[in-house]
Amino acid sequence: MTPDEKARNSRDANNSGELANIISHFVPPHEACVCTEERDDYEAFVAELLAIYKPVNRSGRLAVGDIASASWQIERLKKVITSSWNLTLTACAARPMELPEELRDIKILVDSTAELLSGNGLLSKLNREIARLQQAVARAERRIKFINKSFPDALITTPAQEKPIRTQPVSEPAVANTPLSADVPETLQNLPQPIYTTECAPNVIKGYQRDFPGRPIVILPAETAETGDDDEYDYSDLPRKVA
Repeated sequence: MTPDEKARNSRDANNSGELANIISHFVPPHEACVCTEERDDYEAFVAELLAIYKPVNRSGRLAVGDIASASWQIERLKKVITSSWNLTLTACAARPMELPEELRDIKILVDSTAELLSGNGLLSKLNREIARLQQAVARAERRIKFINKSFPDALITTPAQEKPIRTQPVSEPAVANTPLSADVPETLQNLPQPIYTTECAPNVIKGYQRDFPGRPIVILPAETAETGDDDEYDYSDLPRKVA
């Protein structure tokens, strides 16, 4: 590396260090406040406007922010106008005048007014800007009114769960799941309820024994093959085979 390159790299490093030092003390610009104004005062002003307009959602709060920013700028411009009058009056008063003492104040006021308001002067531009900001405030106020009226704040409630509608007929409970009557002795109520079936195939019996261990399996007579109706049989009088 040549001496010139080393010197250039050294200057770049120094510049980078100075830039980093400047950035470390940099304060990002505020949306409404300038460096001579207190941001805490602006935040208090926004809180006051929120209490006045009572926005119901984020869109309403953004509109309040627009009102706060425009109103803050209006107050600043009004101060600029007053300061411009004071400075101009002071400058005109310092000019030599060959007038009686009682006419000096009138002359100063006339000259200051001519300088500030004639043509396209500073005060004319400031007043036009204030009028524009006042229109922005009025539009934001109408927007808040529309939002609060059209989108009122509503509590989020959980709808009550409706009772499910049964789409299938209620079937009679299986015999094995039918509770025992109250007149059955307590010792019998504690016994496992039997499983009733009309199938006597060994594989079926084994399947019942595997799925319902410990419960007796009662084999009932088969239904009539002609009608498929077994109401004519009184199973209480027929002998039952317990597997």
